[in-house]
Amino acid sequence: MSYSTIYDFVCVETSRGVIPIVLTGSKTYIAGKRQKEHVLRTWSLWSDDMLEVKKEVLLSIIQRETSVFDPKSQLYARNGKPLYSYDVCNMFLNACKKARRIEDICAANYAGNLSCSIRVAESHFGTKVGEAVSIDNTRDLEVWIDFARSEYEKLKLGGFSPLYSIQFNSGGRPLKKPTELNGPVILKMGRNRYVCGCTATSLSCTGDIEKAIVFENAQVAKKMVNPAFYQEKIRPVSASAIDRHAKNNVIIKINDGYGKDYYIFQLTEKSLRRTPRPKEAKRFPSERAALAWIKDHRIAERFQCGRNLAVETLA
Repeated sequence: MSYSTIYDFVCVETSRGVIPIVLTGSKTYIAGKRQKEHVLRTWSLWSDDMLEVKKEVLLSIIQRETSVFDPKSQLYARNGKPLYSYDVCNMFLNACKKARRIEDICAANYAGNLSCSIRVAESHFGTKVGEAVSIDNTRDLEVWIDFARSEYEKLKLGGFSPLYSIQFNSGGRPLKKPTELNGPVILKMGRNRYVCGCTATSLSCTGDIEKAIVFENAQVAKKMVNPAFYQEKIRPVSASAIDRHAKNNVIIKINDGYGKDYYIFQLTEKSLRRTPRPKEAKRFPSERAALAWIKDHRIAERFQCGRNLAVETLA
């Protein structure tokens, strides 16, 4: 049986209901050439009858749609696992519980805007009717939905087969999940880097969280950083992380054997990254926690530095 793979599933919430938007791909559609070939992934509204409906209505629709299939038939795949009728209904139920406004999604993802348009089903992707609208707030989304429904009905009366086209402009990548960030934030890149400076043409980061720029909120942070530098790995985190970091004042020192000291900055799958600056070092709440981390991750054995490890407290 041919089935699509679900890479991400998001319910966008408005004041009037939710909109289920899915990122799917199928081996039937391949992009790229030779070694760079990959499955073409696209965002879309799950179905036209699910454009901004109440959560209970949405769940009843998907239960009705999946009930016509054999419970043992695989409908989709997600995270390498098959999805059957029951799993699809569960996916909708969980997505409804985690439904978020477009503002929250945009705050966590620079590529979180919605591109909305109406298409006429003359081909697989359809022919676009009018210009696509880029939306990043609930009010504009609700205005577009009212307009789109009116145009949709006009096209149907004209003998056409219209489709709602709603896509995140993430380039076919899954979205980062929004977090509850109601106050000041800092921007974190990767595991231990923080944005400490930004202009219209540049972005600088530091390993010292105390030097990070504190923004008023996640939306302000997103607007102040140039889109060209707002990388995938950058995400807003609560500014309270600075206070928590200050309370953790235990670090691990490594002597290189030639009299020079370094500090553990980050542990990756294959390497132990170091920094000469103590303030950028990985911190622990106590000496006991630091020693337990060294033991749990077998730092001495994996990196042959047992005799050169020492735990110390920052002043």
